[in-house]
Amino acid sequence: DAADRLSAAVLTRKERWAATTADGVVSVSTPLAALRREQGAEKVIVVPNGVMLEQFAAGREKVPHPPTLLYIGLLSEAWGVDLMLRALPLVRKAVPDVRFLIVGDGDYRPGLESLAAELNLGDAVTFCGRQPHDQLASYIRQADVGVALYEPREFVKYASPMKVREYMAAGLPVLTTRVGQAEEVIEESGAGELVERTPEAVAAAAIKLLTDPALRQRYSENAIRYTENADWESVLLPLLDFIPAV
Repeated sequence: DAADRLSAAVLTRKERWAATTADGVVSVSTPLAALRREQGAEKVIVVPNGVMLEQFAAGREKVPHPPTLLYIGLLSEAWGVDLMLRALPLVRKAVPDVRFLIVGDGDYRPGLESLAAELNLGDAVTFCGRQPHDQLASYIRQADVGVALYEPREFVKYASPMKVREYMAAGLPVLTTRVGQAEEVIEESGAGELVERTPEAVAAAAIKLLTDPALRQRYSENAIRYTENADWESVLLPLLDFIPAV
């Protein structure tokens, strides 16, 4: 509405002012860095989100489990958990014992639970609720694929995909959409499958990942290699050179 458009215009003016007056600009993703340059910033550095590497690496040791898809994070509409639910009936036709673990909570949870019931997914879906950060590895150990089916919203386009990096640090192959820097990370790393936002495309990629251990192993090795320096200390290190230079 008019109020939203006015608010967006004011925010854009403030961003341009900040970009042109700052000595240096730190951006969390390459798309955001490109936007800041368009807005007039001269010195820009990209510092992506890091991960608690040791904590997530603990998830690499697997325990026996059925074919398992995993989502960890906030349950909001933008993160595409509903799309995975809609794809799951198609996945079950090829992988009858597949399960989908959903670790997290949020305002969208009741809607997701209703959708799971509507689709008759039964015990194929488990809502695990919000869990302490130091307990996440226990869920990762019993999973095969990390799911991050982002919607193409404006803020997602410029975000740094922390969820994707955390999955990768844990050695999980990633199933994600061609949105923002998630696409760039997966293309650079070769650590997962990029899909269009349709249940059919998501299901096909999930089936491919769940039924091909060699492919999962290759993606897992690529993911671990790509994130070996993704801990927060290493990610923030370039700032020590950037700050004196501005």
